[in-house]
Amino acid sequence: MLKNCDEKFEALLEASEDLIFILDKKGCFTTINKSGARSLEYKPQELIGTHFLDIIGSTGKSSVIKVFQDILNNTGTTSFPVTFISKFGKEISYIIGTKPLNKEGVISEIIAAGKNVTKEHLYDEKINKFNNKLIEYDRLLSIERGRSAKQKSMLEELNRVKKEFISSISHELRTPLASIIGFSEAISSDPGMPEEMKNEFNKIILDEGKRLAKMIVEVLDVSQLQKSKFQANFKEFDINKLLKDTIEHNKNAIRLRKLKLKVELPNEGVLFFGDKEKISYIFNCLIENAVKHTGEGGRIKIILQIFFKEIEVIITDTGMGIHEKELPFIFKKYNKLDNIDEEYSISGLGLVFVKQIVDLHKGLISVQSEVNRGTSFTVKLPYNFQQK
Repeated sequence: MLKNCDEKFEALLEASEDLIFILDKKGCFTTINKSGARSLEYKPQELIGTHFLDIIGSTGKSSVIKVFQDILNNTGTTSFPVTFISKFGKEISYIIGTKPLNKEGVISEIIAAGKNVTKEHLYDEKINKFNNKLIEYDRLLSIERGRSAKQKSMLEELNRVKKEFISSISHELRTPLASIIGFSEAISSDPGMPEEMKNEFNKIILDEGKRLAKMIVEVLDVSQLQKSKFQANFKEFDINKLLKDTIEHNKNAIRLRKLKLKVELPNEGVLFFGDKEKISYIFNCLIENAVKHTGEGGRIKIILQIFFKEIEVIITDTGMGIHEKELPFIFKKYNKLDNIDEEYSISGLGLVFVKQIVDLHKGLISVQSEVNRGTSFTVKLPYNFQQK
């Protein structure tokens, strides 16, 4: 009967493609099937007498030792993963199942069977890599979706602003045009109109014509600026000299309105890297607005300061100021501000594009104002800014 069992066990060893082996109580191989030995690139006789731990990878030895301690203290079956190092240095992963054999109450041998799971581990690694990539792609897709949503929102805002602009500028242009047509018709339809009244009407027509021409020039200038927004010409220039030239350009208007001007600029040149034409537009727009909205005898102060990491330009006046409720919209709206006199009304285009130019240079612009007490604009630009 015993002989028959041995023969059946030998047949099982021969037929099985899995790793089947027996260890003595010291942990050395006493039996191993050919297929199992071949999977480890050994012949069976080469492993007989070899300690189990001698063909285990160094990183996994401590955990295997602990498992074997548990096996020796347990009469049941135990399963554990292990990585063998083959005869020629390959790492081969197995799941091992063990059962200790007792002889007279003492463990004499450990019988074990193992399944090669190297391919499964490789598949798991590939699946993990794929999952990581999938997570990364999902994240990128989410970013792109967010960017698309933002672009869509920007386009909707631009369309809204465009409609506001067309409506606003149409109204602005119609007002002087209606005056020109109305007074012209009055002169034409009344040949006997007194010369004094005719001269008065002609003066109104001339003033309204100039006003209309000025509006058209402003719209064309801003339109040209908008077209060149993404064609910035960044180069090094003296921003101190540019501000001086802009002040000089506006001095005649300052004299005509009998304004007092105070200027605080550095004595030496200040090199800055940016778009000279667009920076000039900022200075000119802010100074022109200060002149327009400051009454006769008022004061304007212009300061240029150089700090470690930024250039600061302050343009302040003692003019009519801006209502507090208008301040949050001053760089966004395309219509004139409520408290600006009709004579000096502005379409709001200038400050919108001033803000865009400051943003283009990675800077900041802020405004402080009180009605009938004046307005201060502060422009901060990164010093030694380099376009990326």
